[in-house]
Amino acid sequence: MKRISLLLIMLFYFISFGFCQKVKDVEIYNYKLYTSNGTELIQTKNGLTVEIIPLSPGLLYKYPELFSWDMGKLPLSWTFKLESSFDKYTDGKYYYYPFGIGDNFLNVYKIKITNSTGHIIRMADARMFMRIEGEDPIKPVIRFGDPTLVDINPPSNGIISNTNYQPKSAIEKDNSLIHWVTWMCSEWDNSKKKAIIHVNFPIGFPSQILAQNRKACKLINDVDVEILPDDSYSGILLFPRLISDNELSIKMYDFSTKTDAAGNVTEKSNFDFKLKLTEGTEYFDKNIKAWIQGEPPQKVEYYDKKQKKWFFGVPQK
Repeated sequence: MKRISLLLIMLFYFISFGFCQKVKDVEIYNYKLYTSNGTELIQTKNGLTVEIIPLSPGLLYKYPELFSWDMGKLPLSWTFKLESSFDKYTDGKYYYYPFGIGDNFLNVYKIKITNSTGHIIRMADARMFMRIEGEDPIKPVIRFGDPTLVDINPPSNGIISNTNYQPKSAIEKDNSLIHWVTWMCSEWDNSKKKAIIHVNFPIGFPSQILAQNRKACKLINDVDVEILPDDSYSGILLFPRLISDNELSIKMYDFSTKTDAAGNVTEKSNFDFKLKLTEGTEYFDKNIKAWIQGEPPQKVEYYDKKQKKWFFGVPQK
């Protein structure tokens, strides 16, 4: 009888140990981004400074004005799914990168233009293009769009699908910023229809992050913008093309950087930013509930129930 009891105790111990310290794969995310290909990403010509920052998931927590969002401002039908998928960062905010999903990433850049020329810079005079060898110049998106959600597919039998609510710009396909981020999600969602892994949030979700952060997500190439002397202007520059090209250039032409006493333009400046494709890696740290840049210390992790903490590697017996 004692022997049976001892065996039962040992069996319970090993089952409990295995349950509490089950080894799992660390959640790792690889993403595409562009970096400098031999040119400075901050350039100054005749008193005008242009800074370009290729955006990527690796900058998620650096720009809360772009990537943080308020759960309470989203449709109630979305919140259950989203609350089970996202944790708040250390600052108490939710974060998500709206310009990429899965293997799809849009070409988007944070731009800052500082005017020390002594006269007004009119963005209507400037031209911006993406140049890829062997292809025609690609123009950037020029409109923010309408993020108003429209119920395009009323739920059947009370079931709400990922495509239920989509922004008006996506429905109208108006080539705006809102349209392209929604198109990116739709393309990814369609490619995963027959796969086990499927998009786990509503397709209209990224557009609502941009809507909440509309002030910071304004387009740098807005033709109505005028930058006063000793002032700066920041915004984003987005091209309707997924990241895939090994090399490209962002070219900016015809900034009026010199004028005569009468205000006539006497010199224009151009900027050329050469970029190359690379890959970034991040992993999710379950203890702080945040994405960390780089490779994890180990590819697997386990939860120690006694210490109430996740550890990398395998538990020591």
